[in-house]
Amino acid sequence: MKKLFIVLIILGFALGIFLIFNLWINNDSRNNPVEKPENVLSQKQEEPAANELLYKDQNLAYEWLKVEDQSKITLLPNFEEKLSSAEAKKSHACKYLVSGGFYTDKSSPIGLFIAEGREFQKQKTSSLLDGFFSINYLETPRITRTRPKDELRIAIQSGPLIIENSFTKPLSIKNDFKARRVLAITTGENQTIFLTVFQKDSKISGPNLADLPEVAKLIENKIGIQFADALNLDGGAASAYVGEALTLSEISPIGSYFCIQ
Repeated sequence: MKKLFIVLIILGFALGIFLIFNLWINNDSRNNPVEKPENVLSQKQEEPAANELLYKDQNLAYEWLKVEDQSKITLLPNFEEKLSSAEAKKSHACKYLVSGGFYTDKSSPIGLFIAEGREFQKQKTSSLLDGFFSINYLETPRITRTRPKDELRIAIQSGPLIIENSFTKPLSIKNDFKARRVLAITTGENQTIFLTVFQKDSKISGPNLADLPEVAKLIENKIGIQFADALNLDGGAASAYVGEALTLSEISPIGSYFCIQ
Protein backbone atom coordinates (compact mmCIF):
# COMPACT_ATOMS: atom_id res chain seq x y z
CA MET A 1 0.00 0.00 0.00
CA LYS A 2 2.87 2.32 0.92
CA LYS A 3 4.54 1.63 -2.45
CA LEU A 4 1.31 2.35 -4.30
CA PHE A 5 0.98 5.65 -2.45
CA ILE A 6 4.54 6.63 -3.44
CA VAL A 7 3.84 5.74 -7.10
CA LEU A 8 0.69 7.88 -7.10
CA ILE A 9 2.63 10.84 -5.67
CA ILE A 10 5.30 10.48 -8.39
CA LEU A 11 2.66 10.27 -11.14
CA GLY A 12 0.84 13.32 -9.75
CA PHE A 13 4.10 15.29 -9.60
CA ALA A 14 4.96 14.33 -13.22
CA LEU A 15 1.47 15.31 -14.39
CA GLY A 16 1.81 18.68 -12.67
CA ILE A 17 5.17 19.30 -14.35
CA PHE A 18 3.65 18.40 -17.75
CA LEU A 19 0.68 20.75 -17.30
CA ILE A 20 2.90 23.66 -16.23
CA PHE A 21 5.26 23.12 -19.22
CA ASN A 22 2.34 22.86 -21.65
CA LEU A 23 0.79 26.05 -20.28
CA TRP A 24 4.13 27.87 -20.69
CA ILE A 25 4.47 26.70 -24.32
CA ASN A 26 0.95 27.85 -25.25
CA ASN A 27 1.43 31.23 -23.63
CA ASP A 28 4.75 31.75 -25.45
CA SER A 29 3.10 30.87 -28.77
CA ARG A 30 0.43 33.51 -28.23
CA ASN A 31 3.00 36.16 -27.43
CA ASN A 32 5.38 35.14 -30.22
CA PRO A 33 3.26 33.55 -32.97
CA VAL A 34 5.02 31.48 -35.58
CA GLU A 35 4.61 33.21 -38.97
CA LYS A 36 2.22 31.29 -41.18
CA PRO A 37 2.98 30.65 -44.84
CA GLU A 38 0.38 33.17 -45.97
CA ASN A 39 2.08 35.90 -43.92
CA VAL A 40 5.37 35.10 -45.60
CA LEU A 41 3.77 35.27 -49.04
CA SER A 42 2.17 38.63 -48.28
CA GLN A 43 5.63 40.12 -47.70
CA LYS A 44 6.74 39.25 -51.23
CA GLN A 45 6.49 41.85 -53.99
CA GLU A 46 2.87 42.27 -55.01
CA GLU A 47 1.75 41.69 -58.57
CA PRO A 48 1.09 44.90 -60.54
CA ALA A 49 -2.52 46.11 -60.50
CA ALA A 50 -4.79 45.78 -63.53
CA ASN A 51 -3.48 48.85 -65.36
CA GLU A 52 0.09 48.60 -64.17
CA LEU A 53 3.08 46.89 -65.68
CA LEU A 54 6.55 46.11 -64.39
CA TYR A 55 8.96 46.39 -67.30
CA LYS A 56 12.71 46.15 -66.76
CA ASP A 57 13.43 48.73 -64.04
CA GLN A 58 10.23 50.72 -64.53
CA ASN A 59 6.87 50.62 -62.82
CA LEU A 60 4.65 51.59 -65.73
CA ALA A 61 0.95 52.35 -65.90
CA TYR A 62 -1.36 52.59 -68.88
CA GLU A 63 -4.85 53.65 -69.88
CA TRP A 64 -6.72 52.87 -73.07
CA LEU A 65 -10.04 53.48 -74.75
CA LYS A 66 -11.63 51.59 -77.60
CA VAL A 67 -13.75 53.41 -80.18
CA GLU A 68 -16.18 51.10 -81.95
CA ASP A 69 -17.97 53.78 -83.98
CA GLN A 70 -15.32 55.51 -86.07
CA SER A 71 -17.67 58.35 -87.02
CA LYS A 72 -17.27 59.51 -83.41
CA ILE A 73 -13.59 60.35 -84.06
CA THR A 74 -12.63 63.75 -85.43
CA LEU A 75 -9.12 65.12 -85.89
CA LEU A 76 -8.74 68.80 -85.09
CA PRO A 77 -5.75 71.11 -85.66
CA ASN A 78 -4.49 73.16 -82.75
CA PHE A 79 -1.45 74.72 -84.36
CA GLU A 80 -2.75 78.27 -84.27
CA GLU A 81 -5.42 78.22 -81.56
CA LYS A 82 -3.17 76.46 -79.04
CA LEU A 83 -6.08 75.51 -76.84
CA SER A 84 -5.32 73.49 -73.75
CA SER A 85 -6.72 69.97 -73.76
CA ALA A 86 -9.31 71.04 -71.18
CA GLU A 87 -10.37 74.02 -73.31
CA ALA A 88 -10.47 71.91 -76.47
CA LYS A 89 -12.57 69.21 -74.81
CA LYS A 90 -15.10 71.78 -73.62
CA SER A 91 -15.09 73.81 -76.85
CA HIS A 92 -15.86 70.81 -79.07
CA ALA A 93 -17.96 68.84 -76.59
CA CYS A 94 -15.56 65.89 -76.67
CA LYS A 95 -16.34 62.94 -74.45
CA TYR A 96 -12.69 61.88 -74.66
CA LEU A 97 -9.61 63.60 -76.09
CA VAL A 98 -6.22 62.27 -77.20
CA SER A 99 -3.35 64.37 -78.55
CA GLY A 100 -2.29 63.85 -82.17
CA GLY A 101 0.97 63.95 -84.11
CA PHE A 102 4.18 65.93 -84.23
CA TYR A 103 4.49 69.56 -85.26
CA THR A 104 7.28 72.05 -85.98
CA ASP A 105 8.40 75.05 -83.94
CA LYS A 106 6.59 77.12 -86.58
CA SER A 107 3.31 75.53 -85.53
CA SER A 108 2.69 73.37 -88.57
CA PRO A 109 2.20 69.60 -88.75
CA ILE A 110 5.14 67.40 -89.71
CA GLY A 111 3.89 65.23 -92.53
CA LEU A 112 0.43 64.49 -93.88
CA PHE A 113 -2.46 66.04 -91.99
CA ILE A 114 -6.09 65.79 -93.15
CA ALA A 115 -9.02 66.91 -91.01
CA GLU A 116 -12.56 66.33 -92.28
CA GLY A 117 -11.33 66.03 -95.84
CA ARG A 118 -9.21 69.20 -95.76
CA GLU A 119 -5.50 68.65 -96.37
CA PHE A 120 -3.47 70.95 -94.16
CA GLN A 121 -0.08 69.41 -94.97
CA LYS A 122 1.25 67.01 -97.55
CA GLN A 123 3.12 63.86 -96.68
CA LYS A 124 6.88 63.88 -96.32
CA THR A 125 9.60 61.28 -96.58
CA SER A 126 10.88 60.37 -93.13
CA SER A 127 12.50 57.27 -91.65
CA LEU A 128 10.97 58.09 -88.26
CA LEU A 129 7.49 59.15 -89.40
CA ASP A 130 6.96 55.93 -91.32
CA GLY A 131 3.23 55.38 -90.80
CA PHE A 132 -0.20 56.84 -91.47
CA PHE A 133 -3.30 56.59 -89.33
CA SER A 134 -6.40 57.32 -91.39
CA ILE A 135 -10.17 56.93 -91.51
CA ASN A 136 -11.95 57.05 -94.86
CA TYR A 137 -15.55 58.00 -95.62
CA LEU A 138 -16.62 54.40 -95.08
CA GLU A 139 -15.39 54.88 -91.51
CA THR A 140 -12.64 52.30 -91.86
CA PRO A 141 -9.60 52.97 -89.65
CA ARG A 142 -6.20 51.95 -91.00
CA ILE A 143 -2.56 52.18 -90.08
CA THR A 144 -0.38 51.82 -93.16
CA ARG A 145 3.13 52.47 -94.43
CA THR A 146 1.88 54.48 -97.39
CA ARG A 147 -0.97 56.91 -97.80
CA PRO A 148 -4.17 55.09 -98.83
CA LYS A 149 -5.41 55.90 -102.32
CA ASP A 150 -9.07 56.44 -101.43
CA GLU A 151 -10.63 59.65 -100.12
CA LEU A 152 -9.73 60.18 -96.49
CA ARG A 153 -11.84 61.92 -93.90
CA ILE A 154 -8.94 62.18 -91.46
CA ALA A 155 -5.28 61.24 -91.75
CA ILE A 156 -2.13 61.87 -89.78
CA GLN A 157 1.46 60.93 -90.53
CA SER A 158 3.43 59.89 -87.48
CA GLY A 159 5.76 57.21 -86.25
CA PRO A 160 7.51 55.05 -85.84
CA LEU A 161 5.33 52.03 -86.54
CA ILE A 162 5.24 49.93 -83.38
CA ILE A 163 3.22 46.93 -84.55
CA GLU A 164 2.56 45.95 -88.16
CA ASN A 165 0.30 43.07 -89.17
CA SER A 166 0.28 41.92 -85.53
CA PHE A 167 4.10 41.73 -85.35
CA THR A 168 6.25 44.08 -83.30
CA LYS A 169 8.76 46.22 -85.18
CA PRO A 170 12.30 46.27 -83.75
CA LEU A 171 13.46 49.85 -83.28
CA SER A 172 16.91 51.40 -83.13
CA ILE A 173 16.58 54.94 -81.81
CA LYS A 174 19.42 57.43 -81.52
CA ASN A 175 19.36 59.60 -78.42
CA ASP A 176 16.46 57.63 -76.97
CA PHE A 177 14.88 58.81 -73.74
CA LYS A 178 12.11 57.92 -71.33
CA ALA A 179 8.82 59.74 -71.90
CA ARG A 180 5.07 59.33 -71.74
CA ARG A 181 3.87 57.62 -74.92
CA VAL A 182 0.61 57.77 -76.86
CA LEU A 183 -0.39 55.20 -79.49
CA ALA A 184 -3.08 54.90 -82.14
CA ILE A 185 -3.98 51.24 -82.64
CA THR A 186 -6.28 49.41 -85.05
CA THR A 187 -7.82 45.98 -84.48
CA GLY A 188 -8.93 43.26 -86.86
CA GLU A 189 -12.53 44.30 -86.16
CA ASN A 190 -11.90 47.77 -87.68
CA GLN A 191 -11.93 49.49 -84.33
CA THR A 192 -9.55 52.12 -83.00
CA ILE A 193 -7.78 52.00 -79.67
CA PHE A 194 -5.97 54.95 -78.15
CA LEU A 195 -3.39 53.95 -75.57
CA THR A 196 -1.14 55.95 -73.27
CA VAL A 197 1.80 54.49 -71.31
CA PHE A 198 3.59 56.38 -68.56
CA GLN A 199 5.71 56.05 -65.45
CA LYS A 200 3.49 55.21 -62.49
CA ASP A 201 5.09 57.73 -60.11
CA SER A 202 5.89 60.38 -62.75
CA LYS A 203 3.18 60.64 -65.35
CA ILE A 204 5.25 62.73 -67.76
CA SER A 205 7.92 60.01 -67.99
CA GLY A 206 7.58 56.56 -69.48
CA PRO A 207 9.36 53.89 -71.50
CA ASN A 208 12.09 54.43 -74.05
CA LEU A 209 10.77 54.56 -77.60
CA ALA A 210 12.81 51.48 -78.51
CA ASP A 211 11.06 49.53 -75.74
CA LEU A 212 7.57 50.55 -76.85
CA PRO A 213 6.90 47.58 -79.19
CA GLU A 214 7.58 45.08 -76.42
CA VAL A 215 5.62 47.15 -73.88
CA ALA A 216 2.67 47.37 -76.29
CA LYS A 217 2.68 43.58 -76.72
CA LEU A 218 2.64 43.05 -72.97
CA ILE A 219 -0.33 45.40 -72.67
CA GLU A 220 -2.04 43.62 -75.57
CA ASN A 221 -1.78 40.35 -73.66
CA LYS A 222 -3.07 41.94 -70.46
CA ILE A 223 -6.20 43.52 -71.96
CA GLY A 224 -6.90 40.56 -74.25
CA ILE A 225 -7.41 42.47 -77.51
CA GLN A 226 -5.18 41.71 -80.48
CA PHE A 227 -3.46 44.75 -81.96
CA ALA A 228 -3.35 44.57 -85.75
CA ASP A 229 -1.26 47.72 -86.19
CA ALA A 230 0.05 50.38 -83.82
CA LEU A 231 1.54 53.80 -84.51
CA ASN A 232 3.41 56.08 -82.14
CA LEU A 233 1.97 59.59 -81.79
CA ASP A 234 3.48 62.68 -80.20
CA GLY A 235 4.37 62.01 -76.58
CA GLY A 236 6.16 63.51 -73.62
CA ALA A 237 5.38 67.08 -72.62
CA ALA A 238 3.28 67.77 -75.75
CA SER A 239 0.88 64.90 -75.16
CA ALA A 240 -2.52 64.76 -73.49
CA TYR A 241 -5.03 62.04 -72.69
CA VAL A 242 -8.52 62.66 -71.34
CA GLY A 243 -10.28 59.34 -70.80
CA GLU A 244 -13.03 58.00 -68.59
CA ALA A 245 -10.87 57.20 -65.58
CA LEU A 246 -7.76 59.30 -66.20
CA THR A 247 -6.73 62.77 -67.33
CA LEU A 248 -3.13 63.48 -68.32
CA SER A 249 -2.60 67.14 -69.13
CA GLU A 250 0.06 68.53 -71.42
CA ILE A 251 2.98 70.75 -70.38
CA SER A 252 3.63 72.12 -73.87
CA PRO A 253 0.76 72.96 -76.27
CA ILE A 254 -0.57 70.00 -78.27
CA GLY A 255 -0.44 70.54 -82.03
CA SER A 256 -3.60 68.56 -82.78
CA TYR A 257 -6.00 66.20 -81.08
CA PHE A 258 -8.51 63.46 -81.64
CA CYS A 259 -11.91 64.40 -80.29
CA ILE A 260 -14.08 61.37 -79.50
CA GLN A 261 -17.76 62.20 -79.05
